[in-house]
Amino acid sequence: MGFTKNRERSMALLAGSSLILMALLAGIGYGYAFETLYVEGDTWATFQQFKQAPSLVYWVVATFVGVLLLDVLVGWALYSFFYRTHSHLSMLAAVLRWVYALMLGAALLPLLPLLDATKMQNAAEVMAHLEDFLRAWSLGLILFGVHLLVLGYLILKSPKIPKWLGLLVVFAGVCYVGIHTAQQVIANFEVYRGQIEAILSAPMALGELSLAVWLMVRGGKE
Repeated sequence: MGFTKNRERSMALLAGSSLILMALLAGIGYGYAFETLYVEGDTWATFQQFKQAPSLVYWVVATFVGVLLLDVLVGWALYSFFYRTHSHLSMLAAVLRWVYALMLGAALLPLLPLLDATKMQNAAEVMAHLEDFLRAWSLGLILFGVHLLVLGYLILKSPKIPKWLGLLVVFAGVCYVGIHTAQQVIANFEVYRGQIEAILSAPMALGELSLAVWLMVRGGKE
């Protein structure tokens, strides 16, 4: 299986634009809709938000469906782009991202009953559905972090991509794996998670966004 330079350029543009669109959708779905809806540790406030603005659940589900479809597309595009760097590792990175997309789809299932707000009259039940989504998504993000570690290694191995970009992606992968593994195994991690994410969220986002910009501007060019 061979890839021409023109195809590499096309895949770089596809991956870069998809990553940027994904960031926008995640900002709407999680940064706005979910964080408006979900008040951590406060079941009654969350229930009031849900009753006042049930359409927020639609925004969360719709945008995250868009994100997981883009994840499938990005996995394929990055596989094609990095094929000549290391065919087996580029396939591994793609498969990890595709499995993560499946896990994200499964994580959305607890939100589906909330789409019919008239049937959700119990505050504890609403909170349980939202927290089930968070737990399942957090588990998937461990795998996403492993994907970033493989992707970062591919970037470091490539002679045409700046090494600092690979280091940023590796750092983001380490953060995803560390934070979400701790979320799964440490009982009171929620006490510290907000502070940790406040410190690490910017450099975590910077890794993929920097890669997206580089792919669009320089990817596949001589």
